[in-house]
Amino acid sequence: MNVIEFIRGRLVEFEGSSVIVEVGGVGLRLEIPSREASSLPPEGDEVTLYVREVFREEKVNLYGFLTREGREVFSLLLSVPSVGPQSALSIMSLYSPEEILRAVLTGDHGAFSAAPGVGKKTAQKIILELKDRVKKMALPFPEGGAVDGNEGEVRGDVLEALVALGFGRGDALRAFSSVQSRRDISSMDLDTIIKECLRVLWESKGKGR
Repeated sequence: MNVIEFIRGRLVEFEGSSVIVEVGGVGLRLEIPSREASSLPPEGDEVTLYVREVFREEKVNLYGFLTREGREVFSLLLSVPSVGPQSALSIMSLYSPEEILRAVLTGDHGAFSAAPGVGKKTAQKIILELKDRVKKMALPFPEGGAVDGNEGEVRGDVLEALVALGFGRGDALRAFSSVQSRRDISSMDLDTIIKECLRVLWESKGKGR
Protein backbone atom coordinates (compact mmCIF):
# COMPACT_ATOMS: atom_id res chain seq x y z
CA MET A 1 0.00 0.00 0.00
CA ASN A 2 1.26 3.46 -0.91
CA VAL A 3 2.26 5.87 1.85
CA ILE A 4 2.33 8.75 -0.65
CA GLU A 5 -0.90 9.24 -2.60
CA PHE A 6 0.27 12.19 -4.69
CA ILE A 7 2.74 15.03 -4.59
CA ARG A 8 2.17 18.64 -5.59
CA GLY A 9 5.08 21.00 -5.91
CA ARG A 10 7.40 22.96 -8.19
CA LEU A 11 8.81 21.14 -11.20
CA VAL A 12 12.53 21.76 -10.79
CA GLU A 13 13.98 19.59 -13.52
CA PHE A 14 12.96 17.19 -16.26
CA GLU A 15 15.44 14.97 -18.06
CA GLY A 16 14.61 11.84 -20.04
CA SER A 17 12.06 9.91 -18.00
CA SER A 18 13.07 11.46 -14.68
CA VAL A 19 11.66 14.55 -12.96
CA ILE A 20 12.58 16.38 -9.78
CA VAL A 21 9.74 18.01 -7.87
CA GLU A 22 10.37 20.33 -4.92
CA VAL A 23 7.91 19.80 -2.08
CA GLY A 24 8.42 21.75 1.14
CA GLY A 25 12.07 22.42 0.39
CA VAL A 26 12.78 18.76 -0.44
CA GLY A 27 13.58 17.63 -3.98
CA LEU A 28 11.92 14.32 -4.90
CA ARG A 29 13.04 12.35 -7.96
CA LEU A 30 10.37 10.36 -9.79
CA GLU A 31 10.40 8.23 -12.91
CA ILE A 32 7.55 8.94 -15.34
CA PRO A 33 6.41 7.47 -18.68
CA SER A 34 8.22 9.37 -21.43
CA ARG A 35 4.94 9.89 -23.35
CA GLU A 36 3.73 12.14 -20.51
CA ALA A 37 6.66 14.54 -20.91
CA SER A 38 4.81 16.74 -23.41
CA SER A 39 1.98 17.23 -20.89
CA LEU A 40 4.23 18.46 -18.09
CA PRO A 41 4.14 22.16 -17.22
CA PRO A 42 7.24 24.31 -17.80
CA GLU A 43 10.05 24.00 -15.27
CA GLY A 44 9.31 26.26 -12.32
CA ASP A 45 5.54 25.74 -12.49
CA GLU A 46 3.46 23.62 -10.14
CA VAL A 47 2.81 19.99 -11.03
CA THR A 48 0.73 17.23 -9.44
CA LEU A 49 1.83 13.61 -9.83
CA TYR A 50 0.07 10.51 -8.53
CA VAL A 51 2.69 8.30 -6.94
CA ARG A 52 3.42 4.59 -6.92
CA GLU A 53 6.16 3.49 -4.53
CA VAL A 54 8.23 0.43 -5.39
CA PHE A 55 10.45 -1.10 -2.73
CA ARG A 56 13.59 -2.93 -3.86
CA GLU A 57 15.74 -4.29 -1.02
CA GLU A 58 16.60 -1.16 0.99
CA LYS A 59 15.78 1.32 -1.78
CA VAL A 60 12.48 3.06 -2.52
CA ASN A 61 11.80 4.22 -6.07
CA LEU A 62 9.01 6.66 -6.83
CA TYR A 63 7.03 6.54 -10.07
CA GLY A 64 4.79 9.44 -11.00
CA PHE A 65 1.74 9.75 -13.26
CA LEU A 66 -0.37 12.68 -14.36
CA THR A 67 -3.60 10.73 -13.75
CA ARG A 68 -4.87 8.19 -11.24
CA GLU A 69 -5.74 5.93 -14.16
CA GLY A 70 -2.11 5.89 -15.25
CA ARG A 71 -0.97 4.86 -11.80
CA GLU A 72 -3.63 2.14 -11.61
CA VAL A 73 -2.61 0.61 -14.93
CA PHE A 74 1.06 0.75 -13.89
CA SER A 75 0.17 -1.12 -10.69
CA LEU A 76 -1.86 -3.60 -12.73
CA LEU A 77 1.16 -4.35 -14.91
CA LEU A 78 3.37 -4.75 -11.83
CA SER A 79 1.00 -7.42 -10.51
CA VAL A 80 2.20 -9.73 -13.29
CA PRO A 81 5.05 -11.78 -11.74
CA SER A 82 7.50 -11.34 -14.63
CA VAL A 83 6.94 -7.59 -15.07
CA GLY A 84 9.18 -5.18 -13.17
CA PRO A 85 8.95 -1.39 -12.88
CA GLN A 86 11.16 -0.67 -15.88
CA SER A 87 9.21 -3.02 -18.16
CA ALA A 88 5.92 -1.53 -16.98
CA LEU A 89 7.26 1.99 -17.52
CA SER A 90 8.50 1.00 -20.97
CA ILE A 91 5.00 -0.17 -21.93
CA MET A 92 3.40 2.98 -20.53
CA SER A 93 5.86 5.13 -22.46
CA LEU A 94 4.41 3.70 -25.69
CA TYR A 95 0.70 3.58 -24.88
CA SER A 96 -2.01 5.39 -22.96
CA PRO A 97 -3.74 3.53 -20.11
CA GLU A 98 -6.78 2.98 -22.34
CA GLU A 99 -4.63 1.52 -25.13
CA ILE A 100 -2.98 -0.87 -22.67
CA LEU A 101 -6.34 -2.13 -21.41
CA ARG A 102 -7.53 -2.53 -24.98
CA ALA A 103 -4.40 -4.52 -25.87
CA VAL A 104 -5.04 -6.85 -22.94
CA LEU A 105 -8.67 -7.40 -23.98
CA THR A 106 -7.86 -8.04 -27.63
CA GLY A 107 -4.93 -10.33 -26.86
CA ASP A 108 -2.51 -8.00 -28.63
CA HIS A 109 0.78 -9.50 -27.46
CA GLY A 110 2.57 -7.67 -30.27
CA ALA A 111 1.74 -4.34 -28.66
CA PHE A 112 3.46 -5.34 -25.43
CA SER A 113 6.46 -7.02 -27.05
CA ALA A 114 7.02 -3.80 -29.02
CA ALA A 115 8.11 -2.18 -25.76
CA PRO A 116 11.87 -2.34 -25.09
CA GLY A 117 12.72 -5.03 -22.56
CA VAL A 118 9.46 -6.95 -22.99
CA GLY A 119 9.77 -10.28 -24.77
CA LYS A 120 7.07 -12.34 -26.44
CA LYS A 121 6.67 -14.73 -23.48
CA THR A 122 6.27 -11.84 -21.05
CA ALA A 123 3.78 -10.17 -23.39
CA GLN A 124 1.70 -13.34 -23.53
CA LYS A 125 1.86 -13.68 -19.76
CA ILE A 126 0.58 -10.11 -19.30
CA ILE A 127 -2.50 -10.96 -21.35
CA LEU A 128 -3.00 -14.32 -19.63
CA GLU A 129 -2.72 -12.82 -16.14
CA LEU A 130 -4.77 -9.68 -16.71
CA LYS A 131 -7.48 -10.43 -19.27
CA ASP A 132 -10.12 -11.69 -16.85
CA ARG A 133 -9.38 -8.89 -14.40
CA VAL A 134 -9.60 -6.20 -17.07
CA LYS A 135 -12.94 -7.59 -18.29
CA LYS A 136 -14.39 -6.75 -14.87
CA MET A 137 -13.16 -3.16 -15.01
CA ALA A 138 -15.05 -0.15 -16.37
CA LEU A 139 -13.08 0.57 -19.53
CA PRO A 140 -12.86 4.22 -20.62
CA PHE A 141 -12.34 3.83 -24.37
CA PRO A 142 -12.49 7.42 -25.58
CA GLU A 143 -12.91 6.49 -29.23
CA GLY A 144 -16.04 4.49 -28.48
CA GLY A 145 -17.15 1.53 -30.51
CA ALA A 146 -16.59 -2.14 -30.02
CA VAL A 147 -13.23 -3.71 -29.43
CA ASP A 148 -12.29 -5.90 -32.39
CA GLY A 149 -10.76 -9.11 -31.11
CA ASN A 150 -8.95 -9.68 -34.43
CA GLU A 151 -7.22 -6.30 -34.32
CA GLY A 152 -4.71 -7.36 -31.68
CA GLU A 153 -3.83 -10.60 -33.46
CA VAL A 154 -3.30 -8.78 -36.76
CA ARG A 155 -1.06 -6.14 -35.20
CA GLY A 156 0.96 -8.83 -33.43
CA ASP A 157 1.45 -10.79 -36.66
CA VAL A 158 2.43 -7.67 -38.60
CA LEU A 159 4.94 -6.54 -35.97
CA GLU A 160 6.52 -9.98 -35.81
CA ALA A 161 6.88 -10.06 -39.61
CA LEU A 162 8.47 -6.60 -39.75
CA VAL A 163 10.86 -7.37 -36.90
CA ALA A 164 11.86 -10.59 -38.69
CA LEU A 165 12.72 -8.41 -41.70
CA GLY A 166 15.13 -6.42 -39.55
CA PHE A 167 13.07 -3.41 -38.50
CA GLY A 168 12.96 -2.21 -34.90
CA ARG A 169 9.77 -2.83 -32.94
CA GLY A 170 9.23 0.86 -32.33
CA ASP A 171 9.53 1.69 -36.05
CA ALA A 172 7.28 -1.25 -36.94
CA LEU A 173 4.63 -0.09 -34.47
CA ARG A 174 4.68 3.46 -35.82
CA ALA A 175 4.33 2.15 -39.38
CA PHE A 176 1.36 -0.02 -38.41
CA SER A 177 -0.30 2.89 -36.61
CA SER A 178 0.22 5.06 -39.69
CA VAL A 179 -1.43 2.50 -41.97
CA GLN A 180 -4.24 1.92 -39.47
CA SER A 181 -5.00 5.65 -39.32
CA ARG A 182 -5.36 5.89 -43.11
CA ARG A 183 -6.84 2.55 -44.13
CA ASP A 184 -9.55 0.17 -42.95
CA ILE A 185 -7.32 -2.76 -42.01
CA SER A 186 -10.33 -4.98 -41.34
CA SER A 187 -10.85 -5.17 -45.12
CA MET A 188 -7.17 -5.94 -45.86
CA ASP A 189 -5.37 -9.27 -45.77
CA LEU A 190 -2.18 -9.72 -43.77
CA ASP A 191 0.19 -9.55 -46.76
CA THR A 192 -1.33 -6.26 -47.92
CA ILE A 193 -1.01 -4.71 -44.47
CA ILE A 194 2.65 -5.77 -44.27
CA LYS A 195 3.33 -4.29 -47.74
CA GLU A 196 1.69 -1.01 -46.73
CA CYS A 197 3.78 -0.91 -43.56
CA LEU A 198 6.94 -1.56 -45.57
CA ARG A 199 6.05 1.32 -47.87
CA VAL A 200 5.69 3.62 -44.85
CA LEU A 201 9.02 2.42 -43.44
CA TRP A 202 10.85 2.89 -46.73
CA GLU A 203 9.36 6.36 -47.20
CA SER A 204 10.40 7.28 -43.67
CA LYS A 205 13.91 5.97 -44.29
CA GLY A 206 14.14 7.98 -47.51
CA LYS A 207 13.13 11.19 -45.73
CA GLY A 208 15.81 10.58 -43.11
CA ARG A 209 18.62 10.64 -45.64
